[in-house]
Amino acid sequence: TSLHFRLGLAMLDRRLSPTAIAQGLAAIACGVLERVLELALADAVRSYGWPEGAGLDHSGLALIGYGSLGAGELGFASDLDLVFLVANALCARESQGPSPIDGQPFYARTVQKLIAYLAVPLPAGRLYEIDARLRPDGAKGLLVTSLDGYAAYQRERAWTWEQQALVRARFVAGDRALGEQFGELRSKALAQVRDRDSLRVAVA
Repeated sequence: TSLHFRLGLAMLDRRLSPTAIAQGLAAIACGVLERVLELALADAVRSYGWPEGAGLDHSGLALIGYGSLGAGELGFASDLDLVFLVANALCARESQGPSPIDGQPFYARTVQKLIAYLAVPLPAGRLYEIDARLRPDGAKGLLVTSLDGYAAYQRERAWTWEQQALVRARFVAGDRALGEQFGELRSKALAQVRDRDSLRVAVA
């Protein structure tokens, strides 16, 4: 809150450019997401244990920012467009704790907890509103998606506007190795050869 206040004063005093303000707000959001994700993971691990092969240095969960967050152009009242990706190998691995569950529900519950934390009412208001509808298959799709599942969606079923949205997408929090894999996938998806006729129809 204090950082938002300082950026607000800097904007009013014109000590920082609009671009610098937007980038600062995006940096704050990324920091908050990183910390709240740690809390959500800690809650899940206490209940279920880590999925086999996952741990503090390799959580297996990456948060991908779209829209204003992904582009580093956040405003003071912006919500956060997020897609949640899980490492392929961890989706089907059982957790090693008091109440074992498979990886898919483990990460889904972690993300649900993260969204709930961000929505808790505070004296200064909620931290952030989360919009997860940009995930594969939209509101009908799974809340968390494996990297392979995400790649297949982009390759086989994504609409043109969804592929265009990748231009502003980037890793913002979570498992950095998985984030790098997303970056490689994103680059390949954007470099695909397009059919000009189909693009003309989509734009029309």
